[in-house]
Amino acid sequence: MPWADAPCRETVRKMIVRSSEKDMLSGSHLIYGPPGAGQYEVGRALAMTLLCPEVENDFCGACSVCQRILAKTHPDYIELRPEDDWEKPERKGRDYSVGHMRLVMEFARLEPHEGERKIFLAHDAHRMTIAAANSLLKLLEEPHARLLFILLSDNESAVLPTIRSRCRRIRLAPLEAQGLIDRLEGVSKSEAETIARAAGGLPEKAQSLIEGEYLQERDEILKILQSVLKHEAAVTEAADWLAKDRERMRDRLHILAGLLRDASLAACGADGPYVNPDRLDVIQKESKAASPEGWMIKAESVLDSIEGLDRNWNPSLLFAKLFLEIRNG
Repeated sequence: MPWADAPCRETVRKMIVRSSEKDMLSGSHLIYGPPGAGQYEVGRALAMTLLCPEVENDFCGACSVCQRILAKTHPDYIELRPEDDWEKPERKGRDYSVGHMRLVMEFARLEPHEGERKIFLAHDAHRMTIAAANSLLKLLEEPHARLLFILLSDNESAVLPTIRSRCRRIRLAPLEAQGLIDRLEGVSKSEAETIARAAGGLPEKAQSLIEGEYLQERDEILKILQSVLKHEAAVTEAADWLAKDRERMRDRLHILAGLLRDASLAACGADGPYVNPDRLDVIQKESKAASPEGWMIKAESVLDSIEGLDRNWNPSLLFAKLFLEIRNG
């Protein structure tokens, strides 16, 4: 997978390739953006660019070096995660500790095994205690040609300012819809469009939606909506179903709001853009049950329910009221 296929905008690709051509990829990099914007894939691609022996100023993704980076078995490529404590495996902390950085410093002193560089890729760089961040800062303050840090974050402002100032910052913005649609595999074109819109243009989030069977859950919510519109007795069952899984309630409510928004568009004969284009035939059929304004009022009821959850209202009662409003307008 060369840079032409990397999950980022063309401006980022060109900047990294051009920097490689000018031998400007030394030092440290902070790759940041919203959650799921592709920080990990882009960071790993940067590491392969620096270590791949087959392609100049790019990477092949297929050679032994690239494959071992993908498998995390290359001796000169080390991934760091705050939940992994090499010194104390029993520790399940949420932040990088001083112990993490102490071991990083020990590894950093060793010469590379195979190539000319040793690369550290750190997930969630914003999750460092002040003491750990200051320890890392000591390494960044003394840059070495053979040592490179790639820091990943979805909360750039939480990274210590002195660390940010010593890194080359690479911001990842959401992809344009068509660019993300063309990347998605294992789904039809219309399903890919639905996933891309649900993910907000974020490639890693889109992949997690596919792996999490987002489309199947959306279809289940659509069936529940159809049942509520047809039978008043289905209101209680729908409310109980939505309330039983507290971890997924908000996500399911957002899916429901998207379906109701689509129904409003279909009711007024709009061409889109639809959140769920792969189910447009069903949505158009159901949209005849209310006016465009009526569907928007129903969608606003969903948003009110999300606000009610934030206020710790009883979910079962909240959702019973919601589905009654969706049914009766």
